[in-house]
Amino acid sequence: SADFVAALDLYLRLSGDLELARELWPAAERALEWCARSLDSEGRLANSLAGIAAVEAGPLSDKIESEVFLQGAWGAALGAGQRLASALGHDPARWRALEERLRAAFEVFWSEEKGHYGFATLRGGGRCDDLTAYLGYAMSRGLGERARAWASVQALNRPSVMSDWGARMFARDSSLYEGTHYNHGAVFPYLTNFTTLALFAHGHAAAAWQVLDSQLALTHLNGL
Repeated sequence: SADFVAALDLYLRLSGDLELARELWPAAERALEWCARSLDSEGRLANSLAGIAAVEAGPLSDKIESEVFLQGAWGAALGAGQRLASALGHDPARWRALEERLRAAFEVFWSEEKGHYGFATLRGGGRCDDLTAYLGYAMSRGLGERARAWASVQALNRPSVMSDWGARMFARDSSLYEGTHYNHGAVFPYLTNFTTLALFAHGHAAAAWQVLDSQLALTHLNGL
């Protein structure tokens, strides 16, 4: 639902097709409102209310309250909602207020000990501070206090996360890491895409280009 709003905004920005944006705006508004009803008390999109996002299986699957990947989707939707509303002559104030609330609430993921944003808040009050490529979505969408976000994106380029063929879902030094597990260690080009965007967005251009080149090298390796 959140990504639909972001996709519509991207389409409008690239095409200038106000007619289609106006036709689909009611659907985008419903998507935003659905997300707004799925927030925790601090303003984060809650996995327990919105449904699964990053981790579908494994030791964390039934413990997550909210995680960084879903906040990236929500942040992208809120920015998109403001731009769409403004372009179509509507008041963007509601989505701006929710974005400000999310930005403040996102700081709960910061780990002073690790020096980067972690993965998730857990039911019962705990937190998973492990380094993960899922973080790339939130960082590519501008969430996080500037210095903390810079440090977190820099951490995503560590060898424990970045392989020669893309970003691992969890770093090799994570207690959750399992190299053959789809949710807990495998390299996923989809997440690598967000990690690449995050590296570019935070000034790590040389590293970003290297990661992008690794994805180009996968062309024709298997299916499309």
